[in-house]
Amino acid sequence: MPSFGGADVPIRSADPVPLLPAPVNFVGVWVGSYEGADTGSFQVVVGDDGTVRGQGQSRGLKVMFPITGVVVADGRVSLDGAAVGVLPGSHLSGNLQAATGSGRWTFGPPLNFSGSWRVRRSLTSRD
Repeated sequence: MPSFGGADVPIRSADPVPLLPAPVNFVGVWVGSYEGADTGSFQVVVGDDGTVRGQGQSRGLKVMFPITGVVVADGRVSLDGAAVGVLPGSHLSGNLQAATGSGRWTFGPPLNFSGSWRVRRSLTSRD
């Protein structure tokens, strides 16, 4: 188990770890939507190092939530989102291609929601 500041840090083996910078075709702004047991929209920015940050909005739960995660060189993406006061949060996993992406999402107990998501690369600059 890796150590950080003297404390062991667990790593979920299913989560991709950015070993190389994200390919240039993934860097930038991506906009998307999700559907299933809940519906909503989100926007994220992929950084040069493969980190992903953004925000989502649930239509069903009527909350906005931050999204963080990583994308690796082959396009696998792993994202987490959690709204304040709504536990435990959601997990999105899937794949990005040059201009689009898709995958599955889950929202844990007690709601146990799940569904699919799609995203497309935005033509706007990343700010």
